[in-house]
Amino acid sequence: MQTWCFRSVTPATTADLRATESVRQAYTLLRGTSEVTSAYVGPAGLPSCNAVAFRTILDSHHPGSAFESLLAHATLEGQIYALAGIYLTNPKSFAERAAPFLDMGYPVSTQRECFIKAESVSDLVGNITSGDWPRELKSMH
Repeated sequence: MQTWCFRSVTPATTADLRATESVRQAYTLLRGTSEVTSAYVGPAGLPSCNAVAFRTILDSHHPGSAFESLLAHATLEGQIYALAGIYLTNPKSFAERAAPFLDMGYPVSTQRECFIKAESVSDLVGNITSGDWPRELKSMH
């Protein structure tokens, strides 16, 4: 069960001390996540905890290094978020970072709106490569 989740995106203007703690909590959540979600989930269309965590890192002072660290240390699901972050923060290195995942047929748990199902890692990386999912996560409000 996830113990950290804001239901609104922390703005980049938050005081440094609070932002640092928020980024640390967001990083910890994505490092251990066991599912990949759309930006908004459930019947009420609330922001998913994972998407809020992603956006918190994206809005931080050093998102690129945080996403690179997640790629090296997170669960497979967390690595998928890391790839989406790298797509947005360092597009020149994205293809190289994504290459090991392109043929990975391993299924991971996903939630898109109200639907929970297993999708292959390669399909999810395809959604990142098209830019659709990273843009969805970035445009959360």
